[in-house]
Amino acid sequence: MQHGGSRNGAGRPQIEDKRKPRSFKATDNEWQMAKDLAKAENVSASEIIRRALDEYRERKEGERAMRNLADIIEDCKTNGKPDYEELRYSVLVMTGVLNLVNNELVKLYVEGKIPNELIRKMKLDGICSMYGKALNKSPKEYLGWNNDPKNPDYQRFHKIGMKLVDKALKGELPNQRKQI
Repeated sequence: MQHGGSRNGAGRPQIEDKRKPRSFKATDNEWQMAKDLAKAENVSASEIIRRALDEYRERKEGERAMRNLADIIEDCKTNGKPDYEELRYSVLVMTGVLNLVNNELVKLYVEGKIPNELIRKMKLDGICSMYGKALNKSPKEYLGWNNDPKNPDYQRFHKIGMKLVDKALKGELPNQRKQI
């Protein structure tokens, strides 16, 4: 194990994972932020970037793929502890299923709109199929990006919908105004 010099083991040991100069693209603001953080921590900007990468890697390693809805439900039934994100997305999926079923029940029983047997069978098959698909996918995958609360477009649409609901509850929609 010769490192250098004339005697065995003399000199500095070789570095296994030697750091090399690298270049990457960053905006002036991003680079300034890295330098400011480095100054505050009394380390180099490179060290700040390495720390950020280490934190990202640890976070990714700590994450697991979201399980399908059936497994999450079974975990709850057996006193397991699904993680927060699984529960959050599961609630959204089950709310969608409940809204669809409730809408059909309102049509059948409250409004008295009983469709012929073929239509009833098609609707029931559709609901059962949708529920089966939901159970066999992760809640996040089932919802898709368009219905994901992390999507800014979804949030804008939801906000508009909530304003409409508020107006409807107050009787302020055009079709609810009293005729004079």
